[in-house]
Amino acid sequence: MSSGSPTMESEEELMVRLQSQFGDLDLTNLLLAGNTGTTSNNKESDDESSSCAAEPTPEELRAWQEAQYQKGQAALQAKRDATKSAVQRRRECLKEEQEDDWEQVPALPQLLNQESVFFPRNEKETEILGVHPLLQQLCTQSSAADILGTPWHLLYSSAQGDGLSFLRLMAKVQGYPGPTVLLMGAIPSPSKALHSSNKTTSASTTTIGFFTTSPWTESNTMTGSSDCFLFAFQEEDSSTDNNKVHFFPPKKTNSKIKEQHYMYCHSSSTTRPKSNTDIHGLGVGGNGSSPAQLRLYLTETLEECRALDYCTLFEPGDLLLGSAQDSLNYFDVTALEVWAVGGEKWIKESLAQQAKQQAIVDANRAKARLVDKQRIWKECFESQQQQAYGGGSMLAATVQVDGSRCDV
Repeated sequence: MSSGSPTMESEEELMVRLQSQFGDLDLTNLLLAGNTGTTSNNKESDDESSSCAAEPTPEELRAWQEAQYQKGQAALQAKRDATKSAVQRRRECLKEEQEDDWEQVPALPQLLNQESVFFPRNEKETEILGVHPLLQQLCTQSSAADILGTPWHLLYSSAQGDGLSFLRLMAKVQGYPGPTVLLMGAIPSPSKALHSSNKTTSASTTTIGFFTTSPWTESNTMTGSSDCFLFAFQEEDSSTDNNKVHFFPPKKTNSKIKEQHYMYCHSSSTTRPKSNTDIHGLGVGGNGSSPAQLRLYLTETLEECRALDYCTLFEPGDLLLGSAQDSLNYFDVTALEVWAVGGEKWIKESLAQQAKQQAIVDANRAKARLVDKQRIWKECFESQQQQAYGGGSMLAATVQVDGSRCDV
């Protein structure tokens, strides 16, 4: 082994040690002088190599540590963002847009000159900036003040031309991915009244509402997350001081428990295979896994709906606020509204996604109709040919296609 071998080994060991400590620094030139020297001046090259392999300066060390810290923080934030839902990211954007140097106060919702049967306009002094007092309570006292305290957009209204129709309601809300507020006027069902004398009396109307950040999805199973809540109120004409919004938030659950589902939406007109055990209508709450015991259930006729006082998902309480005890909490719907909330940008993007999804559905339906017509005509023609060449009469060729007759 030559006399320079120990030096080369020590240099290599030093390089490995420095590289392990300062992996982000370029150390390729530190030992360059020692590797290019001639045999006659090995000692001089070793001295230069030793000086080049000196410890980094405090400034360089602090810069490297800062770079490592920033890199770690960026990786940690990327990991956190990957686990956030779209709603969480949207809420952070709303918060950043609303932040300023002034003291933060709960924002008030804006109906933007749109009419609501549940929050009618009036000139009373109880309104602040033209916002109905019950609507103020709904937005400022709820757990979703950041989303509700924004401009609203009317998706469906039974009083604004859409009519009181379950199918029309589903057509308006399905495919909309943003947060929504469902409002319904409820009166006790006369057909379920325990005393016949009460059927003729005027019943008070209770407003039941449901806020959710999950979309309404057609399914015969439960859907939706816990980012929602039920609420109810009754507007008293005598004294607005007695008006109050009652909230029924989701119960706090153990984080180890599997995520439960809070919404149900299943129409009898769906193309899914029919089942005698399917429950048709719209619902909220229950046990989280089956629609058998929904806390709030709307039938497709919007009559003889029901609101229970208890379920495993939401805090207990009478959603009808005592107005339908004589009818065993069965009620008929008198009015319906669905509002898109979350701000103009969020609503605009959600409406665009809904329109895109609806275009795909319409295209698939048109394609299916075309295929069905072509298949029917093809089978009619083949049957006619078989009868013509087989001695049958061409004047009375009848083809049975999916239970329908096609006479040729």
